[in-house]
Amino acid sequence: MARDSSGASGGGILTAWDAAVCSLSSTVDLPYTLTTGFSLLADNMPFTLSNVYAPTLREDKAAFLSELASVAEMVSGAWMLLGDFNLTRCPEDKNNANYCAPDADRFNELINSLGLIEIPLVDRAFTWSNRRDCPTLVRLDRCFINLDWDASFPNTALSSLTRFASDHVPLSISACTRIPRSNCFRFENSWLLNRQFPSVIQGALAKTVSGHTAKSFVQRLKHCPGACRSWSRRQLPLTQREFDTKVLINALDLLEEARPLCANEAALRQLAVQGLQSIHAEKLEFWRQRFNLRVALEWDENSRFFHAAASGRRRANTIACLELDGLPTTAHDAKSTILYNFYMELLGRDHSTEWRFDLLELYPHMDVASCNLSMPFSNSEITEALFAMDTRASPGPDGFGPSFYRKFWPSIGPDVHHLFAGFFMAPWTLMD
Repeated sequence: MARDSSGASGGGILTAWDAAVCSLSSTVDLPYTLTTGFSLLADNMPFTLSNVYAPTLREDKAAFLSELASVAEMVSGAWMLLGDFNLTRCPEDKNNANYCAPDADRFNELINSLGLIEIPLVDRAFTWSNRRDCPTLVRLDRCFINLDWDASFPNTALSSLTRFASDHVPLSISACTRIPRSNCFRFENSWLLNRQFPSVIQGALAKTVSGHTAKSFVQRLKHCPGACRSWSRRQLPLTQREFDTKVLINALDLLEEARPLCANEAALRQLAVQGLQSIHAEKLEFWRQRFNLRVALEWDENSRFFHAAASGRRRANTIACLELDGLPTTAHDAKSTILYNFYMELLGRDHSTEWRFDLLELYPHMDVASCNLSMPFSNSEITEALFAMDTRASPGPDGFGPSFYRKFWPSIGPDVHHLFAGFFMAPWTLMD
């Protein structure tokens, strides 16, 4: 789909697609936008792209913003809005003081009213240049998505390409559902909301171990990550479970319109509704763990907000490109190797440490034995300290956070108490 620009100095709009990936379902051609609806061939998921070429004249910008609002009313589902907006959002979008605050305010008000999320351009500050000796540099080209797009394609990213012909910098947008995952184990708090999960951990903790208390405790913990991963792989994705449950509830609701539900059907619907509530609780906890913001009471939060906030934080922290010996690298594994080698060389390797001081020599007049700090740890003191911790705090090196220890404290609490007692009595060290 192609058309000439309206109100801009030359150029036009072109939208092309791969027929092996998606199919065209609708088209809306307006003066400043070309909106096309598509369906993915893999799963028939619909999405909409609006290609933008905004006017350059200030008197036409009000009509352009009004057109964007009308397009938003026509769109449902996942939506991406991208192109040359010929507007700035803040003074930092320009390298000089010629900044039009009223136009920027109207642009930002529209973005906020439509609930759009801007995909950050992480590898450069400006996208247009007048190519003069003292150039004017401006950020004119942008990409916005709505919450439905963010939920479907959480790994959407924006980067720049090499400019060689136009006064605009070419931009490349990648949209996929796959997020590179670390090989490190991280305990998911949402697992605790699944009724089947506690028995998995209890089984792992019940396995036979040997050695002194510290060693056996570590062995028991090491049995848990494998059990967690194995159980997690057997579970259907939350989105699939949510979809299947909604289909069942809708089917029973339609059946009730035709005839009264029997006792078993009514009980099944009640169980499905309870199951859907549990799924929503798991989704909420999943995204809350990734976006640590306290803005509402328990059970009064919007999981879509936490999803969008966590995705936005991930995009802002994403390293899109690394350069090594003049060669840019964008592949995830290659960037990981570059960072690992850099910090390994920077920090070096650890060496054996030898304490060469005596506390009695440093503090000859202090009676350490009489201080409360030298008293043994009591069981209640250890338990109270653990239960006072934030359940969504960052996990330790083993991947387990406070929520795990709190949930399974009856099983692992005695081992932790013995571990503290043994460490205090000094037969074990942290290296043990």
